[in-house]
Amino acid sequence: MKTKLLILLLTIAGVPMLSAQTADAYVTQGRSYLAATNIVAANNSFSNAVALSPNDQVANVFYAATRLLVLPNQPAISNFLSRIGLPQTNRNIYNWRAKPVTDANGIPFVPPGLNAREFTEILRTNILQTLIAADANLAKVIDTNFTLLIKSNETRIAEVTLDYGDVLMLRAMLKAAEYLTYTIYSWKLDAQLDMIRYLYDTKQLSIERVLMDYPSLLTFATTNDLDSARQAFIEGVSLYMKASQFIRSRSTNVTRLFNYDAGKADDEEKFRLTLIDLTNSLVSAVTLNIDTNYTVFLGSHFNGKHSPRSLIPTFRGNGYVLGTIPDVTFGGLIYGLTNDMVEMFITRYLSPVPSIYPFLGTFGEQFQFNFNVAKGRGYVIQVSTNLLNWSDYSAFVALEGRHQFTDNAAGFARRFYRLVDRTGNMPPPANDLFENRAVITKMNSPVTSYTYGASREPFETNWSSWYYGGHTIWWTWTSPLSGDVAVVTTGGEADYAIIIFTGSSISDLNKIAEGWGCVRFNAQAGVTYQLSVQSCWFYDGGVKLVITRPPSLLVVSPPDGASFIEPANITLSASASDPDGQIKEMTVFAYPFGGWPGLDFKTTSNTFSLQWTNVASGKYYIQFSAKDDSGAEERIVRYIEVRPHE
Repeated sequence: MKTKLLILLLTIAGVPMLSAQTADAYVTQGRSYLAATNIVAANNSFSNAVALSPNDQVANVFYAATRLLVLPNQPAISNFLSRIGLPQTNRNIYNWRAKPVTDANGIPFVPPGLNAREFTEILRTNILQTLIAADANLAKVIDTNFTLLIKSNETRIAEVTLDYGDVLMLRAMLKAAEYLTYTIYSWKLDAQLDMIRYLYDTKQLSIERVLMDYPSLLTFATTNDLDSARQAFIEGVSLYMKASQFIRSRSTNVTRLFNYDAGKADDEEKFRLTLIDLTNSLVSAVTLNIDTNYTVFLGSHFNGKHSPRSLIPTFRGNGYVLGTIPDVTFGGLIYGLTNDMVEMFITRYLSPVPSIYPFLGTFGEQFQFNFNVAKGRGYVIQVSTNLLNWSDYSAFVALEGRHQFTDNAAGFARRFYRLVDRTGNMPPPANDLFENRAVITKMNSPVTSYTYGASREPFETNWSSWYYGGHTIWWTWTSPLSGDVAVVTTGGEADYAIIIFTGSSISDLNKIAEGWGCVRFNAQAGVTYQLSVQSCWFYDGGVKLVITRPPSLLVVSPPDGASFIEPANITLSASASDPDGQIKEMTVFAYPFGGWPGLDFKTTSNTFSLQWTNVASGKYYIQFSAKDDSGAEERIVRYIEVRPHE
C-alpha cells in the first residue's frame, strides 16, 4: 500500500516536468543547441518539433539540415569511417581534424580487405536515405513568402537569410546528389584497395595494370536504379528552374544563402537552356541551343546499354593510346564531337601514347604510313636497323590528330621506326637558321615546321615592328606570277608574326611586308622572297604555312557614307570569289560608335543579302569579310549614319 502511494505521488509531482512541449519550443531549444555546437541534440529537438507539427516549415528546414550534419554520427557511417582509417576522435563537424594515416608521400594506408565497393554501398544504403528524407523535409516549405534568419552563432560563419528560392535550390542540389548516388551505385567497383596500395608500394601501379587486374571494373553492377537516377535528374532540373526564376526576381539587398550575380547572368542563362535541352533529350535527340554543332540524347545514359568500361580507350601504363577511343558519341550520348576533339580534351589530363594507324602505302622504293598523334604535342621519328641503336630521323609538332610519314628505305636490308613524344624538349627545326631556310616550290601546297627550340639570329630584332622575343624560322619562295598573294600561317596558340623580304643575305634583307597570321603583298614573277615566321613570347608551336591568292570581296550594300532615317531597315549585301580555291566563310558585323551590341552574321555561302531592321539613330561601323579555304581573308569597311526621325 505504501509503495503504490509513493508511485502515485511521484507521478503527480512529475506531471509539470513531463508536460509536452510545443513545436516552436523544440525549435527554440534546437537553435540553442546549434549555438552551443551540439549538433546531435539540435537534431533531436528538430525531430521532436516535426513529430509534433509535421508541416512546420521552420522545423522541417532545420531538421533537413541537421539530418545531413549528423551523418558522421550514424552508427553505420561512424563504423565505416573507422574502417577506412579515420580515428574516432576529432570527428567534430565544427572542427574536423580526423585524417587517415599516411606515408611520407601523403598517400593513405589501406586497411586489409577494404573494397572500393564498400564506398558505393554506404552511399546507397545510408547516405541516400538521408538525402531523400532531407528533401522530403524541405518539400514542406510551400509558402513563397517564407523567410528564415539564421544567426552567425548558429552557422558559425555568417548571418544569412534563407527564403523560398534558397530552399528550392537546396532541394535541387539534393536531387543532384541522389542522381549521382544512383548512377555510381550502378557501376561495378569491385577492387581491393589494399592490393592497389601494394601495387603502388612496389611501383607497379598504373591505370593499365588496374584495368587488367579487374576486368569487370566499371561495368554495370546493376541497372535497377537507372530509372530512379533518371527521375532524380528530372526533378532536380525542375527544382533548379523554379529556384533560378525566384532568385533572379527577388531583391538583392539582403545576404541570402544563394545570391544573384548579375555578372554571371549570361552564363546562368546558358546553363538553364542546356538543362532544358538535356531534359528534352531524355526522349529523343536534341540539338543544343547554345551550340548547334552538338546534338545530345541523354536517354542513352539511362538505358543500361553502355557501361563506363565500354567507353574507355586502351591504356599503356598511365597513358592512353591515341586512336583507341571506342566511341566518340559515348554510346549515343552526344553527336558532333570528332576523335581529335575528344583526344585533345583527354590529353589535358592523361599522357597520349602515339600509335601507328593501320594503313601502309608503297610508292616504288618509298613507303608511307600514318601515326595517331595528339594535336599540339612535339614528336621525333627515330630509325634503327637493329632495334638497339636509334637515331633521330625527323621531328614535327602535330597540327592534326594524324601525321603521315614517308621514307625511302632503299639500301637497307631492314629498317625499324618508332615515334617518341618530345614535347618540351624538341630539337631545333630544320629551317631554324636563315641559311637553312626551307624551299616552297608551289602555291596552295601547305608546308609545316615548328618554333620550339628555334634560335634568334643577329639582325632579327631589327626587322619586326612587333618583336616580342619569340623564335624565328625561315622559308624561301620564288613567285611564278605577278599579282596580289597572301602568306597564311596557322597552328599555334597565338598568331605568328610574318615578315616578307627580298635579298639573299641575312645582313642585307629588304622588308616589304609584315603582319600577323596573314600577310598580303604584291608579288613579282621571278622574284625570290624570304619568309620569316616568328612566335610571340612563349607561344611556340607547330606552324602550317601556305602561299595563296587572296579572295575578292564585293560589297553591294550599303555604300560607304550612306545616311538613313530611324528606325532604319538597311540591306547588307556582299559576294566573294576566290581565284584558286573556295570561299569558306563570309561575315558581317556592325556596331554603333562607342556602343554595343550591334549585328553579327556568318555564312558559309559565297554571297548573302540580309535586312538589318529597326536600327536606331547613331553612327555605325560595318565590317564585311570573306575567308577562303587556305585562311586568306579580304575585309571591307563601311561607315554609315542613321539620323533621328524629324
